[in-house]
Amino acid sequence: MATRSKIKPSQVKAVDKETTELKNENKLLLNIITTLTKKNISDPNLDLFIGVLKNDIDKVKEALNKGANPNITDASLIKYYANLLEKENPESFKKYCQIKGIPINTRK
Repeated sequence: MATRSKIKPSQVKAVDKETTELKNENKLLLNIITTLTKKNISDPNLDLFIGVLKNDIDKVKEALNKGANPNITDASLIKYYANLLEKENPESFKKYCQIKGIPINTRK
């Protein structure tokens, strides 16, 4: 019979901290993407991320049907819109780039 290992309280706290950090990153990314959609930017890749972050399967399907790239990364999306984000939402943009290690190479 296999023995069960006990979960230590420190392990639970570590998982809770990672989950909280991930939720905060997701909220920050959603805030950044919302900045773009408020500027009336129509991009199925933005819609895809919104659907994923909000756990909205219908929005995900709709975005994919409109041509969203299912392999796009948050980093490539942020880099693509870097110049606009730096002007419209600089705090969130810089904070997210710092957290995720995304180099900020915007053109003036």
